[in-house]
Amino acid sequence: MTIQRGLATAVFVTPYGDELETLQPVLEAHHCTLALAKTRTQALPLLNAPHYGIILIDSDLPGGWKIFLQDVRARAHPPALIVVARVGDERLWAEVLNLGGYDVLAKPLDPAEVDYVISAACRHWEAVRLREPRCRCRSAGH
Repeated sequence: MTIQRGLATAVFVTPYGDELETLQPVLEAHHCTLALAKTRTQALPLLNAPHYGIILIDSDLPGGWKIFLQDVRARAHPPALIVVARVGDERLWAEVLNLGGYDVLAKPLDPAEVDYVISAACRHWEAVRLREPRCRCRSAGH
Protein backbone atom coordinates (compact mmCIF):
# COMPACT_ATOMS: atom_id res chain seq x y z
CA MET A 1 0.00 0.00 0.00
CA THR A 2 1.31 3.47 -0.87
CA ILE A 3 1.19 5.93 2.00
CA GLN A 4 0.18 9.43 1.01
CA ARG A 5 1.23 12.47 3.01
CA GLY A 6 -1.47 13.95 5.21
CA LEU A 7 -2.17 14.86 8.79
CA ALA A 8 -2.01 11.24 9.85
CA THR A 9 -2.41 7.79 8.52
CA ALA A 10 -4.87 5.45 10.18
CA VAL A 11 -4.79 1.72 10.44
CA PHE A 12 -7.94 -0.33 11.00
CA VAL A 13 -7.16 -3.62 12.72
CA THR A 14 -10.08 -5.92 12.08
CA PRO A 15 -10.53 -9.52 11.01
CA TYR A 16 -13.65 -8.54 9.03
CA GLY A 17 -13.05 -5.45 6.91
CA ASP A 18 -16.61 -4.27 7.47
CA GLU A 19 -17.24 -0.59 8.06
CA LEU A 20 -14.61 0.43 5.49
CA GLU A 21 -17.26 2.12 3.36
CA THR A 22 -17.99 4.47 6.26
CA LEU A 23 -14.40 5.01 7.42
CA GLN A 24 -12.69 5.63 4.07
CA PRO A 25 -14.54 8.82 3.00
CA VAL A 26 -14.31 10.37 6.46
CA LEU A 27 -10.57 9.76 6.67
CA GLU A 28 -10.07 11.09 3.15
CA ALA A 29 -11.94 14.26 4.11
CA HIS A 30 -9.36 14.72 6.88
CA HIS A 31 -6.48 14.05 4.46
CA CYS A 32 -5.74 10.73 6.12
CA THR A 33 -5.11 7.46 4.40
CA LEU A 34 -6.32 4.13 5.71
CA ALA A 35 -4.36 0.90 5.96
CA LEU A 36 -6.02 -2.38 6.84
CA ALA A 37 -4.50 -5.09 9.03
CA LYS A 38 -6.42 -8.27 9.77
CA THR A 39 -4.35 -9.33 12.78
CA ARG A 40 -2.25 -7.91 15.58
CA THR A 41 0.80 -9.50 13.95
CA GLN A 42 0.15 -7.60 10.70
CA ALA A 43 -0.47 -4.34 12.57
CA LEU A 44 2.52 -4.32 14.94
CA PRO A 45 5.17 -3.39 12.31
CA LEU A 46 3.04 -0.38 11.37
CA LEU A 47 3.47 1.05 14.87
CA ASN A 48 7.10 1.82 14.07
CA ALA A 49 6.14 4.18 11.24
CA PRO A 50 5.93 7.78 12.47
CA HIS A 51 2.95 8.73 10.30
CA TYR A 52 0.46 6.36 11.94
CA GLY A 53 -1.49 8.69 14.20
CA ILE A 54 -4.77 6.82 14.50
CA ILE A 55 -5.34 3.15 15.26
CA LEU A 56 -8.88 1.82 14.94
CA ILE A 57 -9.18 -1.63 16.45
CA ASP A 58 -12.12 -4.00 16.32
CA SER A 59 -13.15 -5.10 19.80
CA ASP A 60 -13.62 -8.62 18.43
CA LEU A 61 -9.96 -8.89 17.38
CA PRO A 62 -8.51 -12.22 18.53
CA GLY A 63 -6.32 -11.53 21.55
CA GLY A 64 -8.36 -8.46 22.39
CA TRP A 65 -7.89 -4.73 22.09
CA LYS A 66 -6.28 -4.41 25.55
CA ILE A 67 -3.09 -6.22 24.60
CA PHE A 68 -2.83 -4.10 21.46
CA LEU A 69 -3.27 -0.98 23.59
CA GLN A 70 -0.19 -2.04 25.59
CA ASP A 71 1.77 -2.25 22.33
CA VAL A 72 0.57 1.21 21.29
CA ARG A 73 1.33 2.81 24.64
CA ALA A 74 4.91 1.50 24.51
CA ARG A 75 5.66 3.94 21.68
CA ALA A 76 7.33 7.28 22.41
CA HIS A 77 4.45 9.12 20.70
CA PRO A 78 1.51 6.71 20.76
CA PRO A 79 -1.24 7.10 18.21
CA ALA A 80 -4.83 7.64 19.27
CA LEU A 81 -6.37 4.18 19.75
CA ILE A 82 -10.09 4.01 18.96
CA VAL A 83 -11.99 0.82 19.76
CA VAL A 84 -14.70 -0.11 17.23
CA ALA A 85 -17.32 -2.26 18.96
CA ARG A 86 -20.66 -3.90 18.25
CA VAL A 87 -21.78 -2.64 21.64
CA GLY A 88 -20.37 0.77 22.50
CA ASP A 89 -21.79 1.15 25.98
CA GLU A 90 -20.65 3.42 28.82
CA ARG A 91 -18.79 0.59 30.56
CA LEU A 92 -16.62 -0.11 27.51
CA TRP A 93 -16.07 3.61 26.91
CA ALA A 94 -14.94 4.11 30.53
CA GLU A 95 -12.66 1.06 30.35
CA VAL A 96 -11.03 2.24 27.11
CA LEU A 97 -10.40 5.72 28.48
CA ASN A 98 -9.18 4.49 31.87
CA LEU A 99 -6.65 2.18 30.21
CA GLY A 100 -5.31 4.94 27.95
CA GLY A 101 -7.33 4.49 24.78
CA TYR A 102 -8.73 7.49 22.92
CA ASP A 103 -12.40 6.71 22.22
CA VAL A 104 -15.01 4.13 21.21
CA LEU A 105 -17.06 3.99 18.03
CA ALA A 106 -20.17 1.78 17.98
CA LYS A 107 -21.17 -0.36 15.01
CA PRO A 108 -22.86 0.30 12.72
CA LEU A 109 -20.69 3.37 12.32
CA ASP A 110 -22.48 6.69 12.07
CA PRO A 111 -20.60 8.93 9.59
CA ALA A 112 -21.19 12.06 11.70
CA GLU A 113 -19.83 10.38 14.84
CA VAL A 114 -16.86 8.97 12.91
CA ASP A 115 -16.14 12.44 11.54
CA TYR A 116 -16.24 13.97 15.03
CA VAL A 117 -13.98 11.32 16.60
CA ILE A 118 -11.48 11.24 13.70
CA SER A 119 -11.28 15.03 13.64
CA ALA A 120 -10.55 15.14 17.37
CA ALA A 121 -8.03 12.27 17.09
CA CYS A 122 -6.17 14.07 14.27
CA ARG A 123 -5.99 17.26 16.36
CA HIS A 124 -4.79 15.25 19.36
CA TRP A 125 -2.07 13.48 17.38
CA GLU A 126 -0.85 16.72 15.82
CA ALA A 127 -0.72 18.35 19.27
CA VAL A 128 1.31 15.43 20.64
CA ARG A 129 3.74 15.70 17.74
CA LEU A 130 4.12 19.46 18.22
CA ARG A 131 5.03 18.93 21.88
CA GLU A 132 7.79 16.43 21.14
CA PRO A 133 11.21 17.76 22.12
CA ARG A 134 13.42 19.07 19.38
CA CYS A 135 17.14 18.44 19.32
CA ARG A 136 18.94 21.63 20.25
CA CYS A 137 22.48 20.48 19.68
CA ARG A 138 25.25 23.00 19.23
CA SER A 139 28.07 22.63 16.82
CA ALA A 140 31.55 22.28 18.29
CA GLY A 141 33.05 25.67 19.01
CA HIS A 142 29.72 27.49 19.50
